[in-house]
Amino acid sequence: MNPKRSPIILKAGREKSLKHRHPLVFSGAIETWPEFQDGDLLTVRSKGGDYQGCGYFRRNASLAGRMLWFADTSETTEFTPWVKEAIHKAAVMRLRLSFEGNAWRMVHGESDNLPGLTVDRYATVLVMQIASLGMELQKKSIVDGLVHAMKETGLELTGILQKPCPPASAEPGTLTQAEWLYGNPIESIKINENHLTFNVDLVAPQKTGFFLDQRENRALIRQMSRGKRVLNCFSFTGAFSVNAASGGATRVDSVDSSERAIENASLNFRLNNLPEEAHGFHRADVFEFLRSAKIEADLIILDPPAFARSKRDLPQAMRGYRDIHRLALQRITPGGLLLTSSCSHPVDEALLQKIIFQASLEARRNVKIIQKHRQGPDHPISIYYPEGEYIKGFLLYVE
Repeated sequence: MNPKRSPIILKAGREKSLKHRHPLVFSGAIETWPEFQDGDLLTVRSKGGDYQGCGYFRRNASLAGRMLWFADTSETTEFTPWVKEAIHKAAVMRLRLSFEGNAWRMVHGESDNLPGLTVDRYATVLVMQIASLGMELQKKSIVDGLVHAMKETGLELTGILQKPCPPASAEPGTLTQAEWLYGNPIESIKINENHLTFNVDLVAPQKTGFFLDQRENRALIRQMSRGKRVLNCFSFTGAFSVNAASGGATRVDSVDSSERAIENASLNFRLNNLPEEAHGFHRADVFEFLRSAKIEADLIILDPPAFARSKRDLPQAMRGYRDIHRLALQRITPGGLLLTSSCSHPVDEALLQKIIFQASLEARRNVKIIQKHRQGPDHPISIYYPEGEYIKGFLLYVE
């Protein structure tokens, strides 16, 4: 697509963020709107007429535009060849990182210059989510770009599945039901990660089916679990649990409210020849389980779903994070460890640390930060878009 319509004109002085290559344009920065349809690709110019780049836009939204390229790119750049090159670059970067396994994030939205697009590779299947209308309207070009990138990098491709984004983060007009865009539909696929095997439930509603952003933390748990009793809260696929058991944990208890998740976790133990009978699988609300279960652990993992999607969710989310940390701290044996993470965008590292401080006081435990963590390297953070950092985590020593 070649953006030939009249341009978006910014207010005086509001082009600074685009000169700094920040990809988001808010409605308050726009002085003049041309005639266009929501999701159209438009040229952006400063008040003085200087070209700033191109992005797709929509009216009646605070987040009005997402930039695809900037002033150092030709004004005649078309979407299809551009997205083809961007996806290929993203795939090449992941291959250069040399992950141990065949599952990794291939496209990480704004950090790969593809705002609103997420693509995860699971062996021979790609699973993508599109949060923005502009990307949704260019789905065919995106699929063509993915097929090209897999071919050029020598990776086998048997299917591309698009899954809907959570309603809170999806723009109107984006996909609402899962849809296979390439290849034949399947319900699950086996992947390898750090010499372990996992079944990825492609039908599961959570994200794209597996939390790839915790790869390095799972390897850490495997290293630290020998001889320990491990409790994995919000266990989902049981990937942390499998790593703990493979690392020599004497007992691993996995807790999740989803029966399907518990069944998949049990399957992942069998896939790795781990004795299910030596470990526990509990379908339960994690808060209620920690309050009522007669269980203590030497190592606890807290990797909950996002408690806050926006700033208005913060008060309730903060209470939830404080309560879950207090309950976990009360279950840890002296000298035990707690690995905790938050994927809530509005909860930054400083706020999470403050919440843990409050929970530690309430639990009357002396807590030390041993390590800090972020998402894995296949989830890069663009230097121009620091908001791409969404996982905050700590490894805590509990006296």
